[in-house]
Amino acid sequence: MAAGTTPGAPAPVVHDARRWSRDGSPVPAPAPAEEPPPRPPGAPDVDDPAPLLRIGFMVRSVLEETRALTLDEHARERLRDLQQRALDEITRHLGPELRDELHAVRLSLPDDRVPDEVELRIVQAGLVGWLEGLFQGAQVAVAAQESAAGSQLAQLRRDALARGADQGPVPEGSYL
Repeated sequence: MAAGTTPGAPAPVVHDARRWSRDGSPVPAPAPAEEPPPRPPGAPDVDDPAPLLRIGFMVRSVLEETRALTLDEHARERLRDLQQRALDEITRHLGPELRDELHAVRLSLPDDRVPDEVELRIVQAGLVGWLEGLFQGAQVAVAAQESAAGSQLAQLRRDALARGADQGPVPEGSYL
C-alpha cells in the first residue's frame, strides 16, 4: 500500500499521457502533423487511393464496432486520437482542393476535453460518408474516362474503315 493512503480508500487517479504497445513498452508520441508540400499544377487530387481506402475501411470498422458499446472516458479519448491521426493521414494524400473541402466539412473533435459518444460517432460517420463520396466520385470519373476512351476508339475504327473503303481493295502481295 502506498504511503499516505488509508485502507479501503480509493487510490488517486493518475492519467498517463504516454502510449504503450502491446508488450508494455512505451510508444513514442506521434509527430505533429505537417502540412503536405504544395503540389505542382495539374497534379491529381489523390496521389495514391490505396491508403485512403485502408483508412476509410478502418474508420468504418471502428464506427461499426463501437456502435453497440458504451465508451468510457479513456476509450473516447483513444478514439479522438485515432480520429485525428486518420484525418492527418488522409490529408497527406489529398490535393489542395480536396484538402480544403475536407477542412470545410470540419470533422474535428475538441482538444480541450474528452468528446462524448455522440460527438465521436457523428464525426466518424461524417468522415466515413465523406470518404465514400470521394470513392464514388472517383469511380464515376473512371467510368466516364473509360466511356470517352471507348467512344474515341469506336470513332477511330469508323474513320479507318471509311478510309479503307475509299482506297479500294488491298492489292495482292501487299503487307498491311
